[in-house]
Amino acid sequence: MKTMISNPRFAPVISFILCVFPFMILEWATRSDLPRSDASPILWVVLWFLSTGFIAALMLIMRNARGVQAGNRILANPFSMLLSAIFLAVFAWQWAALVIDQMPCFLGASGC
Repeated sequence: MKTMISNPRFAPVISFILCVFPFMILEWATRSDLPRSDASPILWVVLWFLSTGFIAALMLIMRNARGVQAGNRILANPFSMLLSAIFLAVFAWQWAALVIDQMPCFLGASGC
């Protein structure tokens, strides 16, 4: 039986709750009447996509680590583990760069 932490089907829900919803609340709480002060819906979709990829890659790494505890060798599938780690790093880097770039939009500045 799979737990919620290692089941990739829950990655979109977890990523929305942890990585997108707090910024939506921040943007809503600090919105202003200035022109173009709202964050774009495309921004929310991209943030959600990047965080979903990050969490799904993290879940795959956790699943492989659990297999190691069950007696499997960690080098049984090194390519999959390396690919997951690369995706994890790329998604985290892109998500952080996007959040830093769009922070004025979340704080209600105009021109977003």
